[in-house]
Amino acid sequence: MKIRTFIAIELPVEVKQVARRIQDQLGESIEGIRWVKHGNIHLSVKFLGNVEENRINDIAAAVTNAVKDISVMNLKTGQLGIFPNEKRPRILWLGIEGDVPEFIRMYKNCESELSKLGYEKDVRENKPHITIGRIRSSKKQKGLINILKDTSIESIEFNADELKLMRSELDPNGAVYTNLQSVKLNN
Repeated sequence: MKIRTFIAIELPVEVKQVARRIQDQLGESIEGIRWVKHGNIHLSVKFLGNVEENRINDIAAAVTNAVKDISVMNLKTGQLGIFPNEKRPRILWLGIEGDVPEFIRMYKNCESELSKLGYEKDVRENKPHITIGRIRSSKKQKGLINILKDTSIESIEFNADELKLMRSELDPNGAVYTNLQSVKLNN
């Protein structure tokens, strides 16, 4: 059986509350956006897609090997942004600052180890971010950049000390995430 799977860093409640406040603040200013549910807000590392369930242990072993020399990272919430660009906004995100070089090193290690299992490396530059909304129609988003620049963001520091291998089940009410395995970073 195949299951939708991704690797993520679970966020503390305080960071999720910052994301929620931003969603509330922008809710009236931005049309045509589907907000990520509060409980589903996380820091993505790698989306694996549909994975054979019997490969989960192999994936966890690869991630364990990838992070064996990665220390706990001190991160903090940053500025708002959009992917892929201002002309075609699809994803509204909250940036991450702090130990970003260590995050990128961890990400590249994961990409390398997972490629040995046959998972394709992502060719795009990795920009650590928290997805807070998905934009349905870019036609209604005139002035979005200015709205984002005018949004006040509380900077919250947090430690990223483990990666989670997550299952994502699509549901009419939004995705439901379940932790399959956790991999600790070095203290």
